[in-house]
Parts: sequence; structure tokens; C-alpha cells
Amino acid sequence: MDKQVKENFYAEIVLRSQTGASLLSRKEPLTPDRLKFFQARDDTPVELGQRLEQVGFKVIATSAFGLSLSGPLKLFQEYFGLKVVERKVNMFLGSGQAVEHPALFMEGPARLPQELVTAAEALYLPQKGYFLAGEGPMPSLSYYHLEPPGDIVRLTGAAHAHTRGFTGSGVKVAMIDSGFIENHDYYSGRGYNITVHAVVGSANRDEYGHGTGIAANLLAIAPGCDFHFYKMSDGIQWATLAAFRRAVADGVNVITNSWGQGHDPVLEAEIIAAVSSGITVIFACGNGGPVGWPGCLPDVISVGGSYPDEDGGWEASTYASSGFHPRHPERHCPDFTAIVGQAPRGIFILMPTMSGARFDNAFSGPAFPNGDETGPNDGWLVASGTSSAAPMVAGASAILLQAKPGLTPTEIKQALADTCMDVVNGVSASGEAAGIGPDSATGAGMINIGAALDRVKPVHPCYRAPLCRRAPICYRAPICYRAPVCRRAPICYRAPVCRIAPVCHRAPLCYRVPVCRRAPIIERCPPAPMLRCPPAPTIKCPPGPIQGCLAGPWKRPEGPEIPRDPGRRIPERRRRRLVPLTVLVDEEELGGWTPGYDYPEDETIGMAEEYDEFPDIGGCVRGPFDPECDE
Repeated sequence: MDKQVKENFYAEIVLRSQTGASLLSRKEPLTPDRLKFFQARDDTPVELGQRLEQVGFKVIATSAFGLSLSGPLKLFQEYFGLKVVERKVNMFLGSGQAVEHPALFMEGPARLPQELVTAAEALYLPQKGYFLAGEGPMPSLSYYHLEPPGDIVRLTGAAHAHTRGFTGSGVKVAMIDSGFIENHDYYSGRGYNITVHAVVGSANRDEYGHGTGIAANLLAIAPGCDFHFYKMSDGIQWATLAAFRRAVADGVNVITNSWGQGHDPVLEAEIIAAVSSGITVIFACGNGGPVGWPGCLPDVISVGGSYPDEDGGWEASTYASSGFHPRHPERHCPDFTAIVGQAPRGIFILMPTMSGARFDNAFSGPAFPNGDETGPNDGWLVASGTSSAAPMVAGASAILLQAKPGLTPTEIKQALADTCMDVVNGVSASGEAAGIGPDSATGAGMINIGAALDRVKPVHPCYRAPLCRRAPICYRAPICYRAPVCRRAPICYRAPVCRIAPVCHRAPLCYRVPVCRRAPIIERCPPAPMLRCPPAPTIKCPPGPIQGCLAGPWKRPEGPEIPRDPGRRIPERRRRRLVPLTVLVDEEELGGWTPGYDYPEDETIGMAEEYDEFPDIGGCVRGPFDPECDE
């Protein structure tokens, strides 16, 4: 057994719940509303942790479900009667590929000392899982592939977000993986804000070479985020549970996971509790085999794969899994996709790795597509999979959270799903076909970060403050707003806005809602009830002319006049003096807008026009506009 493992052994303590319910004996999936039945008393983790530290153990992380411990293997053997054996196991690499790696197993259950039995239920070793899959200059390759950060930014739509100034700044993003080589030539000098936490093993080592590579995809999309890497493996031990607890305790906003393992009820409870607390948790769906666990949990974002053809089209990746997991037959995965290569090995994205690491060696050697044609110890890896796709979604989540910090995990998932590019061609590794609209192979489609950002934070924001009535109001005058016209919500009048009818002054004008043009324009306004505007606070307008509006006396609008019907009069109770409102939209600003609908070329938005037909709206007067009129 490795000397480092003997000196820094890792195991998990499961706490007794205050209700007596046991996570270890529960068979059916957990739900957020049932978590409280499996949590220990609030004081139990602290008291038990202090007791174990007095014995000589180190408490790595704690939660309401358990404690993560490390210490000399000899201490575990003496205190818990632990018997450990090392055996070779196959680690899944995707599409039927596997390599042998060492793993540790318990021979029989551990013995809890009498002083712990009232607070602790069991000690166990978490299962070994699998990855979804300065060392010299970036290699030059002859086959079609992608290189970060540029290709990743371009194909995911992140370029638009960067242009608008959104790079994930101020958002804490956690990656739980094999390790991270911060001083690799690729990462040096790029200005990333990186903190590495070694839950087990050494901080600046990546025995598998997996985490160092896939992190490039996240940092390409969210280069300004506060990136926290949690090393959860030393090449033998597998500490995903402890790493997840540490990330949650450190107050991160997003956690991305590109690995899978067998079902662990304690880890399941930790994930559900994290999402319920507002942390966005992302998992890779799987590479070429069945949908993985915990990537199948309904609470997480499950990420699949789409492949960008050389001609610019998209199709489902034949290397990425899709479908159902037996524990959650009602939940189809993935939710949506990011960039993944094609079978047989997904060799597609050039990524940095630790020189001589297991993934560096596993992919080098044979010619493409069975190998990446890089050297076995050059510190570079050409690969992909849902392992590299999940960090892209984490970067997208960081951008959305920077734009709107209060977004919930559900809102982030919905915003990304609603704005996906539709992938209509190809089949997944599971044989499910893509098609028009949401489909089994790619879920909602391929993420479009720029579109999702515009959905969450429109380019022209809607202002909620009421407009200042510093200028006279006239219901047939051209309108000029001091803020950009917003197209996201309809204005609330007495009836829907009608192109052929004037706005009727009998309807209350709601200044807290922006004027919008995304409501359908109809030929006639159907009857509608009078809507009351919610009360708006009165604000004081600063002295002086409104910015962007012309000074001077009111002038009659150009264009034909509407004939006056002398037979129609405004009821006495509605008589009041009508005065004009002049609010101008900057012409350069107006030219940059994209209309929500196709308008006639001869129509000038916001100006008075000739109306051939009038709906019979009570209280509206037909006739020419007269700024001096009393009616």
C-alpha cells in the first residue's frame, strides 16, 4: 500500500439521526422534503468532531449527515478495528473502455467504540468511482479538433456574454475532481483566480490528469469566476463525499462534477440538501454507457453532448449517454448538452494535463480516432465527453449568476433550457435519436450562453421607476422616453394596444410597466375590462429639461389629421385639459434595436399616424389634434 495513503487515510462517519431513521438502510430515492428525518441534532457534528480530534483524527468536513475523517491508517485500525485490503479494479473511461487501478476495501464492518455509538451509526469507505472523461508547448494536430479557450467560447455563445462584460466575476464555482496542476504552462499568466483544496493527497498533483484538463473548459467560459478546485483522489482513495461537504461549507454558488459512482445514500442526501439551499449542482450524464449516478438525480443539472460538424451544423454526440437510470425511471437525462466529440473515444478537445498522468498515457499513442497522437508524457491530452461538457455548463451558470445573483438552481436550469439551440440530427451513444424540439438524445438541445444571458438580463433593461411628468401630456403626441423602450412585457391599457386605434385617455396609464412591442399587433382591439394600475411612488423630478427631449414650444405633429366627428362629445366627468408630452428616443439608439415583429417599412415607431378605422371606444374623440383644445 502506498506510504502516503498509510499516513493520510480517509473514511466516513455516518451520524445517527434525531428521528432514528437510517440513510444506510433506506432503499428508495430521497426527496428534499424528507431530508430532515435523516439529519442529526445540530450539536452532534461539533461534539463528535471534537471527541475524534482529541483521539488524533483530523475532521476534513462535517454536515448534518456525517463527518469526513483522515489520519494514519494505524490509528483507524486501532480505534475502529478497521481491516483494509487493496485490490485492482477496472475504472470506466467511456464507450466500453476501462483500465485497472488500485482501490481500498474494508474486510468486514468497522467497530464503533462505546463512546461513539450514541452519536454515530457506522464508519465506511466510499466506493471508488469513475471519471467521465509546465509541460511544454501546445501540440499541433492534423485532424479536426477544438482548442481552448477560443473555440469553446465561440461555439457555446459565451463570446456575446464576454462582450457585454459578463465573465462570472464574483461567483464562487467549485469543481470536484482528480486534481489540478496550477503551474501548467496553459494556466500560467492567464490571470485566473484559482484556489486548490486537497481533500486527500497533495495539492499540486493530478495522478489521473482528468481535473487539470476539463477545468480549461470552465475557465474558458467564466475566466473571471472565483474558481475553487477540490482534489478528491490521490490515485487510490476516492473522497467525493468529503470534497462535496467542503465545497458546500465554503459557500460556493456552483458545483460541477464530472464523475459517477455507485449509489451512496449519504452523498445523495448531501446533494439534495445543497440544491435545496440554493447551490447549482451539475453532473456529467455519462460516456457511452448507461446514465450515471448521481447524474440521474432529479435535483441536479444533467449534461449530455452535442457535436459541432466542420460545416457548422450540430448533431447528437455518439459518445455521450442518454436515457434513464433504474433508480429514477421517471427522470430522463440529459437536461441539455454542451460540446462533446464522437465515438469511439471522443477525441476532440485539446486540454492540458499532468505530464505522465494516467489519462495522458491512456489517450496517447495510436493514430486518431483511437488515439490523440500526442506524446505519453507531454502534458497534453485530446479528449472530451460529458466530463468536459459539465464544466461548460458550470461556466454558463456563473455568467448568469453574475448577471442576476438571486437566480435559483431551477431558474438557471430553465433559462439555459429555454434558450438552447435545437439539435435535430444524429443519435446519442445510447441509440436515442435527436429531432425537432426537445428530444431524448440531447434534451433541450445545445446551450447558447449569450441567448440565456439576454433572457436573464436583457440588453435594454426595463426600468421600474415611474416616469416623471415634467412635460405636458398629450395622448396623440409622439412619445419620447428617457429610458430604452422595453419589449419584454405588454403595456397595460384598457384594451390591448391596437395599431389602428389611438390610445384612449380613459384607460389608466401605468408608468411602472415599460412600453413593449412583443405583444401581438392585432387589427381590432377586443373588449377588455378596465385594469387598475398598481400604486406607484411619487418621485421628485430634478429641475431642467428631460435628457434627450427637445426644448421649446410644442409643435403640431406632421401627417394627415383625423377628421373630427362633431356629434361625439366627451362626458362631463371626463372633461379636462389635454396637454402634450414630448419624450424623444435617440435616433442612433433606435437604429440598433431589433423589432419583435415585422413592421411596414413606411411606419415610424412612436409617431402619430393616420388611422383608417376607429373602434368604437367610448370617450375617444375623432378629429384633428389641437394642443390648445379642452377636450
